Amino acid sequence: MNLLRQISGVVNRKNLLSFTCDLCFRETFHFYSYVMIFLYRAKECEARWFRYLKPGARKGQWQDFEDTLVIETVLSSKEQPFTKWSELAQRLPGRVGKQIRDRWINHLNPNINHNPFTPEEDLLLWEGHKKFGNKWVEISMKCFQSSRSENHIKNRFYSASFKKFVTSEFGEDAYKERSQCDEKSGAEDSEKVTSYSNDETHDGVTNIVP
Repeated sequence: MNLLRQISGVVNRKNLLSFTCDLCFRETFHFYSYVMIFLYRAKECEARWFRYLKPGARKGQWQDFEDTLVIETVLSSKEQPFTKWSELAQRLPGRVGKQIRDRWINHLNPNINHNPFTPEEDLLLWEGHKKFGNKWVEISMKCFQSSRSENHIKNRFYSASFKKFVTSEFGEDAYKERSQCDEKSGAEDSEKVTSYSNDETHDGVTNIVP
């Protein structure tokens, strides 16, 4: 499996994926057999197409009017927490639901704490990771009540200062042992075959924080 992944890296995956999507399916992504050379799931290919490769997709800096529209839409929505990112994307040409959701969670949400992590939060993160593993959304919601975004939590966990904290609190081998367990679990998950479901989104909004 690892050898095949290395071989697949030789191929210009960006051009091939664009060609495959445009020629064969346009915006239909039930095409496992056409993208096996990537060794990625169809959902991952779909998310990359809509976010980066589809003509007209916007990857640049966010404009003030875009941020304003996102803030007003989310805060005025009767649905809380807000989940209709794909519908909102239709009002922002070139943006996709995943981009908008990430923009809100990591930059615009007024309830997100952007201050440095405290020792108490580091301990909460350590215990949360022990319970949920690398499920950063779960840790964010159930341990931090969504006051920290999944990206903040993930980046903190892999930071040198957090490793130093864990070493001082739990010993030199604690972080290394936890990481090894995660790698083993990740390897097992990668071997599982999961079916692709055509849900309401076309932008990979369902949690993917690599």
